Amino acid sequence: MKQTLTISIVGAGSYDIQMDSEQRIATTLKVLGESVGELAPLLREVEIREKRSGRKIETSQTYEEALLYTGAELLVTVLDDK
Repeated sequence: MKQTLTISIVGAGSYDIQMDSEQRIATTLKVLGESVGELAPLLREVEIREKRSGRKIETSQTYEEALLYTGAELLVTVLDDK
């Protein structure tokens, strides 16, 4: 099922994205990085949280597995690669 979510990358902007609920979150980040070239290096090591609840989301999950539905907002924090 198609759904629309907002992906907010801390310090880099917000993007409304439409995807299938069975798509893996990692795939969305990869496609976003390919589509918006300057984001590619930022999206390699990230932490993702659902804005409303604050719960951590694993990139290996599908949106359905993570219980994310239309209207959800994901906060993406870029982790320092130290």
